[in-house]
Amino acid sequence: MLSLKQLHYLVVLAQTQHFGRAAELCYVSQPTLSGQIKKLEQQLGARLLESSKPKLLLTPLGHQVVQRAQALITQVRDIELLAGQSIDPLQGKLRLAIIPSLAAYILPVISQVVVQQLPALQVELVELQTHQLIAQLQTGLIDGGLLALPKDTPGLRSVELWVEHFVLAVPATHEWAQRTRIASQDIHDQNLLLLEDGHCLAEQSRRLCGLSDTYNAFKGTSLETLRHMVRMGYGVTLVPQLTQQLWQQQGEQGIKFLSITDPTPGRQLGFLGRQGSAIWPLIKRLNDIAQSVLPYQQQGANVIAFD
Repeated sequence: MLSLKQLHYLVVLAQTQHFGRAAELCYVSQPTLSGQIKKLEQQLGARLLESSKPKLLLTPLGHQVVQRAQALITQVRDIELLAGQSIDPLQGKLRLAIIPSLAAYILPVISQVVVQQLPALQVELVELQTHQLIAQLQTGLIDGGLLALPKDTPGLRSVELWVEHFVLAVPATHEWAQRTRIASQDIHDQNLLLLEDGHCLAEQSRRLCGLSDTYNAFKGTSLETLRHMVRMGYGVTLVPQLTQQLWQQQGEQGIKFLSITDPTPGRQLGFLGRQGSAIWPLIKRLNDIAQSVLPYQQQGANVIAFD
């Protein structure tokens, strides 16, 4: 008989397209994962993976099995959550993903109050880019996500948390360093530093400044990398409001922050979950707690939409 664990391994392998990374996400060794996939193929009497290298490819049957396994894993996970919620809707384990451009800056603000108000809840956190978060949420590998909300995604539902404004970070030696604000259209002529492709903040920055996907500029792996590049005078970058606040609290002197006007750009933060998930009331509760400790909601931001 097929095991749910084997199907889970196959789904994660299909997502990562890498045995080592899949084994890491499944908390097993690579030989164990490979052996279970081979055993699954033997039980089915058919190949699920093609033997071509270096890229891992699914056979046509493999694609069909993964699609059905994803739905099955999600249903099983929801049954487990439903049982736990019937006992206590505010306890148990919640697997929550947060996008990298938000995790380090919002967790210090909300983590303590979540522990205080939900002491029986065990939150398992992971950092994922938006497309990875959505994929793992759809397949049941995580239960919810905290992110800059993208456009509506079939099968998922969201609750809005907070609109976070963007500011412009410039070197302390920049000609604009003595200013307090700048019009958004004036940024176009600057050397805009971006996060690498895959980060929603990079896409939002390009859209604000009317840049193409092929815009040739330095692309950093994290906001901290961009922080050092700006400080050294290599360019300017868009910084979310919570990031600005943390850098200023840390005593950042090499960077000046300018408000952006005409319009003021921002991103809609929120929680994302599966439609019909038993854990949705808990996600909404987390949203309420987070709202209670975030700064006062400023008005007038133009939320930059993205896919």
